[in-house]
Amino acid sequence: MAIDCFSKAILEKIKLASFLVKFGIETLDATASIKYLTKAIELDNNLTYNYRLFEKLGIAYYNLAKANSQKLSDILEKSIINFQIALDLNPANPNLYYYLANAKIDQANVNPIFLLEILDLLNQAIELNPLYEDAFILRGRTYSYLGCFTESINDYIKAIGINPRNENTIASLKIQQYNLSLQRDQDKIISIKDLNNWMKGNYEG
Repeated sequence: MAIDCFSKAILEKIKLASFLVKFGIETLDATASIKYLTKAIELDNNLTYNYRLFEKLGIAYYNLAKANSQKLSDILEKSIINFQIALDLNPANPNLYYYLANAKIDQANVNPIFLLEILDLLNQAIELNPLYEDAFILRGRTYSYLGCFTESINDYIKAIGINPRNENTIASLKIQQYNLSLQRDQDKIISIKDLNNWMKGNYEG
């Protein structure tokens, strides 16, 4: 009798978890989604193997972070953790590499080490889906932060090839083309300066 009661209690918890998953997936409220899905996973241990729940949690935390600038860093960290769990559960999903990179870039603060990690995630997303427009756009943005404007331009061109009507991508391409022209002008200035210093050292005195 006690075993039957115990089994019934477990079934009730699993049933409740199933309802919470449904609510958590369907709601557009990020805070509610986090509450429902977290409780569902707590009630049913089998849900810890469902990458979709952690993907949804990552998205919910990301949206919540964007709406709460004062706690942006802390909430983004929770988004990153959940995307990483989802990716560990399903490493063949290109979206998860993109989501993780997109969450990390807001914490990178133009740190080259973090940006290189983000590039690696986007490279894997594009390898899994060679027509991944958003991944090319984000990789173009990442390259621009690193000052690699030629690579950035190439990625924006690829993104435009996938979706020629994206005006934001076209605008970003023009900005990077301008940045590249400035970079080349700066390289010329540096070269002339170095040449003058060399000439002074060899011909003066």
